Amino acid sequence: MARQALNYCEVYDYLATHTAEETAAKFNSTDKMVALVKRIGDALLARTKASNPLENYTPRDLMMELANRGYRGNLTFTQTININNF
Repeated sequence: MARQALNYCEVYDYLATHTAEETAAKFNSTDKMVALVKRIGDALLARTKASNPLENYTPRDLMMELANRGYRGNLTFTQTININNF
């Protein structure tokens, strides 16, 4: 019987609330594979947080800063998320 491919994002999310042993059992995988997914997920999360210098500010803080610097008018915000990194 062929082994089903792991959905790494699903495994990483499940790990947030379950032990490695429970996660391995649920996804029919080994503890070693689950540990690898956790390390990769943690590294990606750390890299994402480190690359966003504005993460400590609320949207309101950012809007107030723009207003204080003299910007006026309407602001339209569009968020683009690259899913290739997940």
